[in-house]
Amino acid sequence: MRLFTFQTSGDMLETASFFLNKSLTWRMVILGIPLIALSLLLVFVLTYTEIESLISKTIARNEQMHAESLALTFERILIETRNQLRILAAGEIDIDSMKRRFSIRKNSENLPYREIAYASSTSDERYVLLSMNKTLVELPESVVKNTRLSPFQTINETELTPFAVSISQPVEVTYSIIPVGEKLQSVTFQVIRLSTPIFEKDGKVGGVLILSLDLRAFRDIFSNSESPLTVKDEIKTCIQSFFIDYYGWILFQSERAKSQEDLGKTPLRHDAIRSGLIGDSGSPIYQSAFRPAPDYSEYYQMLEEIRKKKSGHIFFSKGDEGWSISKTHAECVSFAPVTFHSKDDSNPVIVGGIACLDKSFTSSHALSYVIKIFAVCFFLALILLSANLWWISQRTMRRLKLIENQLADRNQNDSSQPLSLPLLPLELEALRGHIDTLLLRLQRAESDQASRLAESNARKMTEPCIDLPTPEEVEQERIVGTSQVVAELRKQIETVAKISADVLVVGETGTGKELVSQAIHDASDRADKPFISINCGALDESLLMDTLFGHVKGAFTEAKQNRKGAFIAAEGGTLMLDEIGNAAPKVQQALLRALSTRCIRPLGSDQDIPFTARIIAATNADLRNDGKDGGFRNDLYFRLAVISLHTPPLRDRKDDIPALVVHFMREARAEQKDSTPLPAISKGALKKLTDYSWPGNVRELKNVITRAIAFSENTILQADDIFLDVEPEQAQEQSQPSAKKADLSSSIQSVLSQLNARQQAALPVLMRQGSITRQEYQNLSAEPISMRTAQYDLQQMVQLGLICRKGRGPSMSYFVEGFEEKKDKKDSGAQK
Repeated sequence: MRLFTFQTSGDMLETASFFLNKSLTWRMVILGIPLIALSLLLVFVLTYTEIESLISKTIARNEQMHAESLALTFERILIETRNQLRILAAGEIDIDSMKRRFSIRKNSENLPYREIAYASSTSDERYVLLSMNKTLVELPESVVKNTRLSPFQTINETELTPFAVSISQPVEVTYSIIPVGEKLQSVTFQVIRLSTPIFEKDGKVGGVLILSLDLRAFRDIFSNSESPLTVKDEIKTCIQSFFIDYYGWILFQSERAKSQEDLGKTPLRHDAIRSGLIGDSGSPIYQSAFRPAPDYSEYYQMLEEIRKKKSGHIFFSKGDEGWSISKTHAECVSFAPVTFHSKDDSNPVIVGGIACLDKSFTSSHALSYVIKIFAVCFFLALILLSANLWWISQRTMRRLKLIENQLADRNQNDSSQPLSLPLLPLELEALRGHIDTLLLRLQRAESDQASRLAESNARKMTEPCIDLPTPEEVEQERIVGTSQVVAELRKQIETVAKISADVLVVGETGTGKELVSQAIHDASDRADKPFISINCGALDESLLMDTLFGHVKGAFTEAKQNRKGAFIAAEGGTLMLDEIGNAAPKVQQALLRALSTRCIRPLGSDQDIPFTARIIAATNADLRNDGKDGGFRNDLYFRLAVISLHTPPLRDRKDDIPALVVHFMREARAEQKDSTPLPAISKGALKKLTDYSWPGNVRELKNVITRAIAFSENTILQADDIFLDVEPEQAQEQSQPSAKKADLSSSIQSVLSQLNARQQAALPVLMRQGSITRQEYQNLSAEPISMRTAQYDLQQMVQLGLICRKGRGPSMSYFVEGFEEKKDKKDSGAQK
């Protein structure tokens, strides 16, 4: 049935398919969440502007109150200074009286006054007293006259009215070479001067009295940690306050100091405020002042408001670099004017202004916090809504989910049983019937397909391998194979054949160590000389010594004539010592001497005979570890291992198995003197050969092929014609024991199946006695075995966890775990 009966575009079909392919729960959530999200975002957008404005105005108003409180404190200091000046003007004016009165008031009130000066209008009497280190210094007349901006140069006689105190703009004055104690020095300070007229009894002006207030008193209001107006330490670095005069010159800034003493030593400065600003430096009356350039509109807007005796705040636009403090942008500036009343009832005049730069961005942080709260509420609302929609949809989909689970279970188990469901609506009952029919048909189809596939695979396994090399393609060489490891081995043989040094060939049993030795001899310049191979593990100590070194006539009872020995018999050629690791200690010592001196001494002879034969030793053991255990001499190992070759096991060169199979089939037919064509080999037989681990390596493969050729009469060797000691699957289980065996008897059977006949025969005796030595193990064997074979069997039993090893060298013994502990307890009890 068609979903749409009208022509639709591709995008509409894709959109419809996208939603129809989703679950009912997903569709309810995906359609409901955007609606609530849009509503929340709309509320936030509508309220964000108002919240931002409210927070910014609140914080700016707080900073403005801070600036106003500083300005009010400054005005109180000015009023206090005005009152002090009036008190001084009401008393005696002569210099001695003034010194006494000024010192008393200054010491009692601890007031930050710098100068007290008087100039008479009716006479030449004038003086300037300077406060230096809690002492008063009278300045010489010459110093006062030569000093720019001295107190008498800043008097404006037009402003002198009865009972009024006039104030000057802040000035920076420097007195040169004044006596301070016993020294002469120059002094620079910044002050605000207040002056008031002195009237005679006749009502005429008799002179002017001037009192200077040190500007550091204002700076200390900014920075004094004991002041109640100081900002808290955690945000103190975010508020920068500074003082500007009526003309817009920045005079000083707030400072941070560890103590009041350190603050008193800090000069007035404004480097933090002017950092990053462009403007003028030094006013006519204040050399260290700074005024920004006219380009900074917000600054001069603030100055205009101060001149109008208004306080307020100004927010800076984003990206405005005119108000950077130590390269950190400020958010707003709050300001308040500092005024002065010459009389209690007079109109105030503007002295300057206080400005506070806020670089804490408190409003921005507050807005960020509001956004975080909104985000949390937003996501909580989405989660609650999603949970609600999910709960509603789950109730709707419960029976549909039940059908889905039943169907998935039937499909997974390939079951054709009808769905076991409660009573369903009519439509779902019809659907269940059709599903049962479909399950049964699918199961039948899969069964038929599996049967056909198995039959096809079995038929293919009986077909001959078409890529098997022909006998003509297989080279009749000593070492057969085209794999990478064989190619590297041949290359090493060619290299070693050119050298006369002794060679040690190491490899597992059946890997062709003797063939490699013969190949080295054939490729060398000794090929026309004898090649003699001696199996050191097949002869006992005396016979091996006689075979290697020979004897002279009469050396022992049966020595009827001289015997050369293998070293002399292989003169000029190659002497191979196979299974060198099984040689007895006495034989090892004799071999070491022979290899060291290149001379041998036959049994019964007292003369050394030199030899020129090349020695090639072969072993299937790790002689280095045997040297550590005392089983093989280390010095003999290093003497033999001048050059070492490693013959690869067959499991590492399985690519060579097809060529080896053809080669061994050809040899088997040649031994049988059968001229019939070689049989083909099926894919199943070749797979069986390649899947096998080949513990006996190439020798085992040769035996398997020889047996198959001997007993098979078919033209194609099938998998059933290949007889292996252990099937590939069983060999894999032995190399990697399964961890899923649950009972103890199965585990023991798995371990015992890995023991050979000698080990199985000796195990009951070992369990009964509790311990055994290597020599005892050799004596238990039904047939004679070499020392090396006995060591290999016992070491394998140690690796399987059946026995433990104790001691080193000839004193080494093997015992059942726990036997030594029981024996020690028994001996201890006997002693007691």
